[in-house]
Amino acid sequence: MSIRLYMAQVNNRYGINVYIPLSVGMLWSYARTFPEIADTYEMCDFLYVKEAIATALSRLDSPDIVAISDYIWSAEWNKAFARAVKDKWPECFVIVGGVNVHDESPRTLAEHLYYDAAIYGEGEGSFKDFLIEHAKEKPDYATVGSLVWRDGENIVVNARRPFVDLKEIPSPYLEGVFACILDREPRWQALQESHRGCPYFCSFCAWSAASLTKIRPFPDDRILAEFDWFGRNKVDYLDNADANYALLKRDVAMTEALVETKAKYGYPKTFRTSFAKNSNETVWTIANILHGAGMLKSVTLAMQSMDQGVLQNIHRKNIKFDHFGELVKKYEAAGIPTYTELIMGLPGETLESYIAGVDANLDAQQHSGLFCYMNLRLPNTEQDKPEYVKKYGLRSVSMQAMLTHGSPQKDVVVERQEIIVETAAMPHADWKRAWLFSKVVEIFHAQGLLQQVAIHCREADSVPYSTFYKSLMGWLDNRRFTTLAGLEYAGLKDLLDRALAGGSWDCVDPRLGDISWPPEEFAFARICCDLPRFYSEIRSFLELWNVPVAVEAGQRKAIVGPEPGQEAEWGRRVAWYGRKGAAAKLRKEGVKA
Repeated sequence: MSIRLYMAQVNNRYGINVYIPLSVGMLWSYARTFPEIADTYEMCDFLYVKEAIATALSRLDSPDIVAISDYIWSAEWNKAFARAVKDKWPECFVIVGGVNVHDESPRTLAEHLYYDAAIYGEGEGSFKDFLIEHAKEKPDYATVGSLVWRDGENIVVNARRPFVDLKEIPSPYLEGVFACILDREPRWQALQESHRGCPYFCSFCAWSAASLTKIRPFPDDRILAEFDWFGRNKVDYLDNADANYALLKRDVAMTEALVETKAKYGYPKTFRTSFAKNSNETVWTIANILHGAGMLKSVTLAMQSMDQGVLQNIHRKNIKFDHFGELVKKYEAAGIPTYTELIMGLPGETLESYIAGVDANLDAQQHSGLFCYMNLRLPNTEQDKPEYVKKYGLRSVSMQAMLTHGSPQKDVVVERQEIIVETAAMPHADWKRAWLFSKVVEIFHAQGLLQQVAIHCREADSVPYSTFYKSLMGWLDNRRFTTLAGLEYAGLKDLLDRALAGGSWDCVDPRLGDISWPPEEFAFARICCDLPRFYSEIRSFLELWNVPVAVEAGQRKAIVGPEPGQEAEWGRRVAWYGRKGAAAKLRKEGVKA
């Protein structure tokens, strides 16, 4: 009798878009190349989307092994699912792996009794070894590298297993691993790796720890064949999973081949990636190739912080700032949007230095592409280590995860994330102020509502952008119950307090469709549903700055809201898809963009 295996790598449903479960597909595509596995195990099904636990259980039929891929966007669901599996089938062996499993530590099994074993680090080789050992009459799990397992009452942590040569791992796409699920969804989003490894050691990121830094490319012919598969199977959105795309010179040729695939099949339509951390000529060349094919939303100009002391604390080397401004202008001249990411609550960052960093980005003409994120305390990162936490006075709070552009579903487990909300340099009250300031800048400047006015005040009267937007915060606070923008500002404050208390981040408005929006996009979209009211009410604030009539009139024309009944479609194209793309163009053209 064969051993019945189920594999779970679940993600949110984004409208009608669903991710193909690449990680578990890679595990199985490699494992089944070994006859002792292919002849012994029956791969029954993949679970790939979050749903009610009872519904997920109904998809299992007498499972012998359930293998779960664990990420921050699925960790709580995975726990609830594993617990339910063990309750219904106590003899079923539940094994977990992925970035959330603590490296070389008993912690994952010690904290979660419903997991029978865990694999840390890269999984293909260890999972194969585990399956071979598990099928034996008397398994010896001590022989399986990178495995954490239970030996009676004891938890045993085995030494790390050497990596598998990537040339030995067949592509699950090309080998038909996903054939059993492809007809279940109307539209799939696909992930693809072209290499593994990251040469950087950022303290907030687990990428280099997971890959142990060495860059290991997949074979060229594999990548090219997968491109063809994506085109033939009409994959609309291709998400590259490399830490630093364009780090390798060959990536130019790979990108040209991807564009040729789109020309041949019409798919993939969009390509998303994390570009190399220090933007270079290879990034510039690739960005132009993708932009010319209409496949690129934008290019990341990575920053995280503008403070040199903070960058040293997080082991980060940024683009030289003089060069940063030149890059923004260079890409803008070519019509290629860029965006910059800043992180609140990094060690050593003060409220003042954080706000100064926002000013520096805006002064460098990064007007429509500024994104401000909270600092997540992730497993297997340096800032999750007790000595690092103590050194920088990091305090985190377990908060519900933000369901960004996901479709809220009843009876689905709510995910949680550890958010750093205080450091020795940034007390909690300052952190809250930094968050509110960030959202105001993202709503009214980066998304365009007052961008032209603020630029005028900066250029004509030398008013720092931070001065303008801190003044706006005070104005909104005093009118939080009497103006449209004030109501949205009050909603931001209430939302943050709710989330800090353990409540939901959900921002849902039936007019904008059945999705949960990031707070800044939500406020922007709702204001745009009544732009005449907003600009009428904001006039008294603009009078404080002696804004010329022509500037105010130009600002009004720069933003086009939705037609009645078109709010959901407008929101999807403009507030969501347009934000990391040609934002100003999209907003001027509205729903037709």
